[in-house]
Amino acid sequence: MALDIGIIGWVHTIACIIALISGFILLWKLKGGDVHKRLGGNYVIASVIANITALAIYKIGGFTLFHILALATLISLIIAFVSARWKIPGQFWLRVHLTAIIFSYYQLVGGLINEVFLRVPGLKEKTAAISNFQGLALVFFLMLIAYFGGKTSRSLIQATSVRPRANINHPKISGL
Repeated sequence: MALDIGIIGWVHTIACIIALISGFILLWKLKGGDVHKRLGGNYVIASVIANITALAIYKIGGFTLFHILALATLISLIIAFVSARWKIPGQFWLRVHLTAIIFSYYQLVGGLINEVFLRVPGLKEKTAAISNFQGLALVFFLMLIAYFGGKTSRSLIQATSVRPRANINHPKISGL
């Protein structure tokens, strides 16, 4: 296994591991509450560190697609944090938060898949397999977004449903 990485690489790796574990727990545990907020804070901090350090890694050459993905993930983390912290945009804040945070976790898992295929002997040449694993990860995370989107739309409908008011101008219809 090739682990020829410097201090920035180690900080990046440790931050990724913390974010992967925190994110996994957050995905499968009950949402909201103090534990969720603390663990979410850990996830965001670790993810920000992982993505900032990713911007400082240049073994392949100059600014690459991986740096663009790190910037996209940082933007996603900002959107997820702001939407949860200040309930922006209004009644849709939860949907925005979930989509942005799941996207950021997908990016993290996608990076893990790339690293495994890059560093594990015998897998580097398996370009078709990496595409398949990335595709499966993408489908899985899109399904998560759809699942949580469905859960939030049900609660949104319940929260915003309007109950009919009694109209005093019309006579009461008997039998209702």
